[in-house]
Amino acid sequence: MPVDREEIVAFLRSRIIQRTRIPEERLGNDTVLSEIGVKSIDVVIISGEIEDYYDIEVDPIMMFEYRTVDGVADRLLELLGRP
Repeated sequence: MPVDREEIVAFLRSRIIQRTRIPEERLGNDTVLSEIGVKSIDVVIISGEIEDYYDIEVDPIMMFEYRTVDGVADRLLELLGRP
């Protein structure tokens, strides 16, 4: 499946907004996820959705290590072997 960064960012944003119920305008791509209420259970669930959707294995801690939508998207691109 061809994947680009824009699509990954949109996927992540939709899942984060759904889990945290924050207004979309409050989630910048450089917002630190833990500062908007993303909790451990959220990263476990979102990581499972990432695995299912992109057919890759990810460690949920990745979302805390890469901290922002942009950071997580860049890491996912690496895992997917995309530039």
